[in-house]
Amino acid sequence: MSLRQIRSVSEFYSFAIAIEREAISTYSGFAERMEALGNTETAELFREIARQEAGHAQELERCADGFRLGDALAMSAPSTSITPDGTEIAFESLDPRGAVEVAMNAERRALSFYQNVSLTSPDAAVRELAEGMILEEFEHLRLLERLSLRLGGTANH
Repeated sequence: MSLRQIRSVSEFYSFAIAIEREAISTYSGFAERMEALGNTETAELFREIARQEAGHAQELERCADGFRLGDALAMSAPSTSITPDGTEIAFESLDPRGAVEVAMNAERRALSFYQNVSLTSPDAAVRELAEGMILEEFEHLRLLERLSLRLGGTANH
């Protein structure tokens, strides 16, 4: 995630909506892959997180109504990408542990992005919005860490 300073509420909404939309697509892809592998537990968790992300996106879009949103919604740059380098995810090559690891890393990047915004934005409203997103992303990370432990992985904080 980009460590750029977010200076306005409309800029925040633009980035947050773009992040949520990409997460919906990615978690849905993870769920389909896990279902194809017969791993129902992992598939269902990814579906649940995708549903939560969709709810977040809808709420952000509702709140952003009336704001002039920036170009962040149309971009697919590494600053909003689920992968650190902005590359496509090869869903067909992921096993459950691999998918959970990719997802945990994405949630950590989202947390880092929102923490940076909450600490650096000159706009108090933006800082408050970012703090709310931190809580939501942290909850996703906790869900994924618990699943990782059940799959025999680690929950590296």
